[in-house]
Amino acid sequence: MESGLIFKCVNGHEFLMSDFQDINPLYQCPDCEHSSLFLECDPMPRESNLFLERHSFWEYMEGLIPSHLIKNQISLGEGDTPLIRSRSANGIRGGDVYFKDEAINPTNSYRDRAAALLVSHALSCGSKTLFSASDGNMGASIAAYAAGTTLSCKIYSARGMDVGKKSQILAFGAILLEKHSDMNEAIRRCLKEQIMEDGYQATAELNPFSMLAQNTIAFEVIASGMVPEEVYVPTGNGGTLFSIWQGFQILKEIGSIDKVPRMIAARITEKSPTKIIPLKESTEYSQRDLLEHAIGESGGIMIDVTEHEISEAISKLARTEGLFVEPASAAAFAAMEKHGPGKTSLIILTGSGLKAPIVIETIANKDNFYTASKFQKKMNLRIRILEQLDNIGDSGLHGYGIYRNLKNYCSKQAVYQHLKKLEEKAFIVNYELDESGRKLYNITKQGKEVLALLKKLIELL
Repeated sequence: MESGLIFKCVNGHEFLMSDFQDINPLYQCPDCEHSSLFLECDPMPRESNLFLERHSFWEYMEGLIPSHLIKNQISLGEGDTPLIRSRSANGIRGGDVYFKDEAINPTNSYRDRAAALLVSHALSCGSKTLFSASDGNMGASIAAYAAGTTLSCKIYSARGMDVGKKSQILAFGAILLEKHSDMNEAIRRCLKEQIMEDGYQATAELNPFSMLAQNTIAFEVIASGMVPEEVYVPTGNGGTLFSIWQGFQILKEIGSIDKVPRMIAARITEKSPTKIIPLKESTEYSQRDLLEHAIGESGGIMIDVTEHEISEAISKLARTEGLFVEPASAAAFAAMEKHGPGKTSLIILTGSGLKAPIVIETIANKDNFYTASKFQKKMNLRIRILEQLDNIGDSGLHGYGIYRNLKNYCSKQAVYQHLKKLEEKAFIVNYELDESGRKLYNITKQGKEVLALLKKLIELL
């Protein structure tokens, strides 16, 4: 018997897909205020052999999702990522430590699993445009999987996205709308415009299919022959940890494992200000209820980590394990080191450090995030100034005009300091516009060459 899918919330309400007339309420229970929805198979799949053996991402999905929902399977080779036994952490307090390295996915992120399913579902629904609000990884994944299809793609983000993730989104041909004050504003606009244009909602927090796709992480772990006692997951809004817990829960219900691992969330609280955007919880679109449900059901805990601890974890993973990870991934390792491993511990490494220049600077200079963050901010600001002058052409821009376009990023004083530095390096020149003494700035040939090189570097990252 083929499984169907039902929407559920943690308070026990259930809804058939046919109960929803449009995509707007898919992420929120209509009977509960602010309760998140997730998808569950009904009835639960009984092909236990499918989940005890290694399979491709889509072979697992075919065991969960009714065939009529997905008529077009888009794949870039996502899933089947390696399970790596730690070289240095094993034996600490008697525990064995393993890493699930999701950086091996096509765009170097675990979000490729969700993107494969969402883009395939969008095509099967006959949609023409994808709408996704993302701080980076999800946007890059959606853009990559949409490339080469009939779908156009719009990515909504807050200011300050890592240049590595930004370059991926643009390289894959997506439209990037990044002038939002925070992710709450980006998600609101994404949802509003998606409904107005009758598009497909591909934001992780607004489409429960994304969590269903990430169940496969748990399936692959068990199929590899490892049954962890505890699983460490970097946590922002909570959907990722819940999705992995749900995968283990499915395996328990069909008899493939006896017990669901303890789920341990690695998070940064507001008491520890951070530039690590994926670990910041949205105040409006959080899936904290799902996070707390998974932690409570599994007997898990939340562990707070600091920016300094994450910095140390990035360096340690690179130098002792040969793993070059993004800050969110390092948070899970930092949480394990802080808590101490169990008998068998699994750490989910969500993405590659090559996407975040802050990581490269941290490793190269053996520095911490405070210095690395300053470096990244300086580099991004100078690129933005050069881009403005390059785009405006011979007409030039005066200093205040440049500041007006950047006032949400920095102070007026900072803009003029960077203009002075760029002028000293002969990347820009200025001349007096009129008797008032107001100056106009133009980019030089050398400045254009430097800008092109910086953009090329970003592509390589």
